Amino acid sequence: MATPLTTILTEQLQRHQTDPIIKDEAMNTWFTGADMQADIDVFQEAFKANNLGKGDQILVCLPNSAVFPVINQAAWELGIIVHPISPSTPTAKLHADYEAHATQRYSPRRSSPLTGQLTSGL
Repeated sequence: MATPLTTILTEQLQRHQTDPIIKDEAMNTWFTGADMQADIDVFQEAFKANNLGKGDQILVCLPNSAVFPVINQAAWELGIIVHPISPSTPTAKLHADYEAHATQRYSPRRSSPLTGQLTSGL
């Protein structure tokens, strides 16, 4: 599901396949456009394997990382809505938000396999 934004982002990755374009400070590693596109492809396959697509929502709770643009682009290209939150968000706040959006819950059966797939390489 290409949008003007994802089209521009993809073109930038293609244009800079061998150029270092984003650095993960925690890893002290630069990633090229080709690196990022390969990771986008991996995330998209994991999302599809878990029947996630247009209109579905994911919660992303990670420390600041170069993986954020990758997750966002992979999700956006499939029409998935991304909700990033800080790892320092208090549990009580997460619970309150969860309860406030009870109609949008995913069952553990559906969310657990994806969580395992996406975190297995971390």
